[in-house]
Amino acid sequence: MCAGNEQFKAKNYKKAIGHYMQIGLFLTGPPFSGGDAGGMAGLMGGGGGEAKEKLTEEQQTAVDQLTLTANLNLSACYLKEEKYEKAVLRATKVVEKDPKHVKALFRRGEARIYLNDLDRAREDLKAAESLAPDDKGIKSRLTLLDKREKHFAKQEKRTYAKMFAPAKTAEADSAKGTE
Repeated sequence: MCAGNEQFKAKNYKKAIGHYMQIGLFLTGPPFSGGDAGGMAGLMGGGGGEAKEKLTEEQQTAVDQLTLTANLNLSACYLKEEKYEKAVLRATKVVEKDPKHVKALFRRGEARIYLNDLDRAREDLKAAESLAPDDKGIKSRLTLLDKREKHFAKQEKRTYAKMFAPAKTAEADSAKGTE
């Protein structure tokens, strides 16, 4: 993770993504990127085939934690790269393993704001807020969410006002021109 973290700190997000993907692929194989089992899990019997030895509970816990961390870091990179669908996907992988993971809920909520999935963004951010009520980042994203909701409500109001406004006729327009 160190090389990926260094690249992230240097704002080289594409390189950081490459490092985090390598870690995930090593640990879990293609399932990390959507394919069949491989990596440590495949080598040790997690891929459904016969293996010479299985991971111990302690080793499996370490693999799971590193995979979670890689997904969480990928989510942060994708947010910085404005690849919000991918950020949601990676944060969701973390939330599936740990439904109370504050950072994953926060990052998924933030990405959903930018995808205009405002109801689900609110669900994620409220869940994160219930777990970390004093977190200023969560509060700032909830404020951003409120602003976006108000903006969309105003847009919607204008759209419907135009839809249901009385239609102008050519006769009315010409009458205005002669006055």
